[in-house]
Amino acid sequence: MKDFRVSLIIPAYNEENTIVRSLKNLTSSKQSFRLEIIVVCNGCTDRTETFAREFGPDVIVLSTAVPSKTKAINIAEKIARFYPIFYIDSDIIVSVESILGVAEYMQKKGILAASPKKTFALPKKKDLIHRYYEIWTDVQTHNGEMIGSGIYGVSEAGRKRFDNFPDVINDDTYFSIQFKAKERKIVELFSFTIFPPKNIIDLIRIKTRTKIGNILLKQSYPELFQNKEPTNRRYLLKSISNPGKTISILVYIMIRLAVSLNSYRLLLMRKQIPWFKDESSRV
Repeated sequence: MKDFRVSLIIPAYNEENTIVRSLKNLTSSKQSFRLEIIVVCNGCTDRTETFAREFGPDVIVLSTAVPSKTKAINIAEKIARFYPIFYIDSDIIVSVESILGVAEYMQKKGILAASPKKTFALPKKKDLIHRYYEIWTDVQTHNGEMIGSGIYGVSEAGRKRFDNFPDVINDDTYFSIQFKAKERKIVELFSFTIFPPKNIIDLIRIKTRTKIGNILLKQSYPELFQNKEPTNRRYLLKSISNPGKTISILVYIMIRLAVSLNSYRLLLMRKQIPWFKDESSRV
């Protein structure tokens, strides 16, 4: 089992500010030779492709004029040679050891889909962003094993669950709902880091896109969507009585309310859903 290799697919749309950080991290380990790294520049108008190609033979770089994350994934899967396959956002940080650790766990336990534990690079000062993610993390902990949102891996057997990735907003949620709770796993021994938005406006924008994506997924795949764990509102109500978290819970509720109102407004207007890419954390 020590000699297995894995494939990494990294879709990148105008990620010149993050792609070098991500690829340096993935290619600087003594275990990097066990990774097949495939970057798919989709619809890029910046220097993402140029920077990715500077890593030479350590990174396979593909390019398409179509700015679509799911289409980029489909292109990369045609040449990916190893399982598990991991799908990785270019703006996160995950160690090679975490990827290989999750892959080995999947093989030993027969898990079809898995990801490392998610952590956030939050400011030390307890601002509104910090308070929101404090409660968000607690809620997700009580929601069950919903993997994705940055990195997720699939075994060869698991990948046979569906054909190509469809043109959906939330590819990670679409992926996760292919599997029942007992078939997917967040492996707590390993982690990855997400850099959240630095201001409330960008936070509401990206959460609005996620909310809309989930609404559309539920409409298109109602049977599969039953595999998604519902938000644990009972936990929120219980936590309100905790004086130490009252302010954070109020911040969380207000932001979630703003996200819901914004989402349904855009859906009622029947306009094309904007990309809502957070630039505040991509510095």
